[in-house]
Amino acid sequence: MKHRMPLTRLTLLAASLMFAAGSASAALIQHDFSVSIDSGSLNGQSYSGQFSYDDAGLTGNDSEYLALSDFNFDFMGQNYTLADAAAPAEAAFWMGDLVGIDLIVNATSPTFGFVDGVFDIADAYFAYEFANSAVNGDAGFGSLTTQRVTVPEPGTLALMLTGVALFGWQSRRPR
Repeated sequence: MKHRMPLTRLTLLAASLMFAAGSASAALIQHDFSVSIDSGSLNGQSYSGQFSYDDAGLTGNDSEYLALSDFNFDFMGQNYTLADAAAPAEAAFWMGDLVGIDLIVNATSPTFGFVDGVFDIADAYFAYEFANSAVNGDAGFGSLTTQRVTVPEPGTLALMLTGVALFGWQSRRPR
């Protein structure tokens, strides 16, 4: 006679694995973003990039800012990173929700920046200005859209694989 694990033991084992894997906790969060220029000499053009931050310090209360841990932006044929930022770059939050990023690059022409939306990401925007734009008016704005990139944490992957293995084991058992 083959040894069979009672259903209650199997349930307890699965619950223990879930507890060991931990609940959703602080992690490195990555977003892809795109900028659609809607004014100025770059009107109609689109650019894209990605940024990430560690949400360990996020409390979900009022207005908060977290340092960006990574930033890449392809703009006008050049790739910009955190090293190009004029000041510390931050992800902005309102009540725990991402409302944009704050980052300025002013060592190039055009200078540009990302401005958070204060209360809603739909209000976040991108601004640029070419050198001497006060003379020729060569500046403009664009809308910012972001999409969170979901990367399962190792504990989540382990739990999913355990679940699949338990399901496979259960289905192979003789009835």
